[in-house]
Amino acid sequence: MARNGIRFREFKRRRTEEDNVTVPEGRPQRTVTEVTDHLALARDMPGRQIVYMDTTVQVSPQVKTVLVTGASKGVGLLKELCPWRLIPMDVAEQQSIEEAAMMLRGVPIDLLINNAGASGLFNLNDTTAEDCVRQFQVNAMGPLFVTRALLSNLQLAVSARGCAFVAQVTSRIGSVSDNSSGGAYAHRASKGALNVFTKSLAIDLEPHKIGCLLLHPGNVNTSYNNFNGAVEPEESVDGMARLIARAKLGDPLQLRHFGKGDVIDW
Repeated sequence: MARNGIRFREFKRRRTEEDNVTVPEGRPQRTVTEVTDHLALARDMPGRQIVYMDTTVQVSPQVKTVLVTGASKGVGLLKELCPWRLIPMDVAEQQSIEEAAMMLRGVPIDLLINNAGASGLFNLNDTTAEDCVRQFQVNAMGPLFVTRALLSNLQLAVSARGCAFVAQVTSRIGSVSDNSSGGAYAHRASKGALNVFTKSLAIDLEPHKIGCLLLHPGNVNTSYNNFNGAVEPEESVDGMARLIARAKLGDPLQLRHFGKGDVIDW
C-alpha cells in the first residue's frame, strides 16, 4: 500500500507530544523556493505518496498553511526537518483519506496541492484493467476525495483569511485536442478525468471563496517517467509555485503550462 505523511509546524514555541521537539519562536518564514524544493522531491518516487503541511510557508501574502500530496524520497527529508508531524495517508484508499482528515480536524488549510500521481504510459497491447483502475484511483479519484475530505479545513482558512485554493498537478497528456501521439491510454484518461473533476469542483467551490487551478508540470526528469524528461524538477515546481502565487478568486479555470502560464487546450 502506498503510504503518505503530513508534516505540520506552528509559529510559537511549544513541545509536541509525539516528536518531543521544541519549535523556536520567530523561526524565519520559508520562501517559495524552499517550498518548490520539497515539491520537486515529492515527484521523485511515484510509488509512495507523501503529504505534508507547513504553517510557515509563504507562497503569497495570503497563504499561511500549505498541504501537499505527493510521492517522495521526502520521508527521510521530513524526518530530518524537525519539528514535523507525519500523518499516513494513501490517496487511493478512502478510509486512509478519512483517517488523515480526522487527524487534521480544526486545522485551516489555505492551499491544497494535489500532487500525488501514478504513471504508466502503456500502449494498446499492454494496457490492463488493473492499470486503468489504479491510475484512476490515484490520478483522478484521489485528488477529488482528498479535496472533499479537507473541505472543512479549506473553509476554516476562508473564514480566517477570505479565500483558499486547490491546485491540481495534472498534465497536458489528459488533453483531447493536444493528443497527437496516441498510446498512454490509462494515463491520458485518468488525467483527463482529473481535469473534468476539477471543472466541477471550481464551479461548486467558487461560492465558498475556494479557487481551483490546473497545472501542467512539464515533462519532468524524475523516476515518474523513467528519467526521460526534458525539464528539471526545480524548474517545474518553481514555475508552478509562481502560477499559484498569482492566482486570484474568480480566475477562469484553465490548464496552465508551468513555464509562462500559457493556456493548454483541453
